[in-house]
Amino acid sequence: HSGDARLAPCPEEVPSSEGLMDDSDAVGVEHRTTVMIRGLPVGFMREILEALFDREGFTGCYDFVYVPIDIASGSSFYYAFVNLVSPTEARRFFRHFTGFNRWPVSCDKEAAVEWSENMQGLSDLIGR
Repeated sequence: HSGDARLAPCPEEVPSSEGLMDDSDAVGVEHRTTVMIRGLPVGFMREILEALFDREGFTGCYDFVYVPIDIASGSSFYYAFVNLVSPTEARRFFRHFTGFNRWPVSCDKEAAVEWSENMQGLSDLIGR
């Protein structure tokens, strides 16, 4: 994985919200870019997660990854917030990583992906 790989553009994909949560709240699915991914393996930090996203075809498709950690122990809380560069990429990420279990480490957890309810978009994440 080279640092320059993140500069590659995202593949284009036809927008679809099929099978995703409805858009009954203030920010509809068609405008969302921020997801929360849960069920991460023990010890997963931001760099490992970014390498996984890149390996899975999302190089250049996200612009923010936040993995909360316990300051006392230095361990992650097994979830992360990810902001994708467009609603189309967010929907593709949602579909791809829901039920994901091809971790680069030994782990039988399956990932769960949800729309971030309290933070949507890069500016919300940076402000937080």
